[in-house]
Amino acid sequence: MQRFNPQVSSTAILACAFLIATGCKKDTGTPSLTGLASKGPALKVNAYRLQPRSHIASIFSAGTVVAIDQVMLSPETGGKLVKLDIPEGRWVQKGQLIAKLNDAELQAQLQKLRIQEALASEKEDRKRRLRETNSIGKDEYEDAKYQLEVIRADMGILKSQIEQTEVRAPFPGVVGLREYSAGAYVQAGTPLVSLVDPKALAIEFYVPEQQGGLVRQGQRVRYLMDGVADTLDAVVYASEAMIDNQSRSLKVRARATNPGTRVKPGAYARVFYAPGDARSSIFIPTEALIPVLKGYKVYVYKGGKAEEVVVETGIRNERESEIRSGLHAGDTLIASGMMRLRPGISVNTDSVRVYE
Repeated sequence: MQRFNPQVSSTAILACAFLIATGCKKDTGTPSLTGLASKGPALKVNAYRLQPRSHIASIFSAGTVVAIDQVMLSPETGGKLVKLDIPEGRWVQKGQLIAKLNDAELQAQLQKLRIQEALASEKEDRKRRLRETNSIGKDEYEDAKYQLEVIRADMGILKSQIEQTEVRAPFPGVVGLREYSAGAYVQAGTPLVSLVDPKALAIEFYVPEQQGGLVRQGQRVRYLMDGVADTLDAVVYASEAMIDNQSRSLKVRARATNPGTRVKPGAYARVFYAPGDARSSIFIPTEALIPVLKGYKVYVYKGGKAEEVVVETGIRNERESEIRSGLHAGDTLIASGMMRLRPGISVNTDSVRVYE
């Protein structure tokens, strides 16, 4: 039989008592973010006190310079080019001959009709005098007159066909680079050379569907061009009759100034326009906006803590953004430490400046 050892027994009792005492405390695990936010050291941040300001909303839109008068000159009929008088890159006057197709056969037919016209005219004149003395009947005179009119109508058709062998400038402008040389055979509608009036330009740009009704005829817009230091002006003169169903935007054209013809058609333009009257809005630095699933949020300072606020933005640029809802005058916006901010975290604002 094993004997009872009082020394071992007392040691076991003390060990059990220690385990029971330490096991009574519940393991709370890692502290929560909220606990850290409320008990950790305050985060130093920069802050702005927000004040509304009056402004006229200026919205940016990408635009394109287009020539109001521009065309690709093409012949109305096919044939061999016998003349191609294209001063590439130079100014031409309205009606100036640009290209001429071979019309030898048409000219021969016209000459034949001229001879027939002369004979028919003499015949008509002679029978008219006989008709005046009642020497011939009315039908005989009418037949001679009809024959003369038919020949003249045929001459008109030939003259029209000869005109179609000529390509003339429909308006004054600068011609581009020619695509063919004399002696080439071209089909009707073959592009020969472009003609552009660089003095009459327009800026073509798009405005969102919601602002389509705010762009009015006669409204002044501003535009910037690469390589042109000045801010140039344009005046809205027309807009498309319907909204584009793909981009949900309205195409607008504004007649542009082009001093010294520095601006070339087809160039990119940055257009700025004001869709409405002056209004009062709150603005914040754009870097203070934090993207979220359905828009943007910001952090404001309240009672030493950072508080999260969802906002609705208006017009924006690289420097600042308009706030349409979510913030009010007098709110203190936190504008730094965006990556470390959490709702309820303690913050310390060294200085608060007014942002207006």
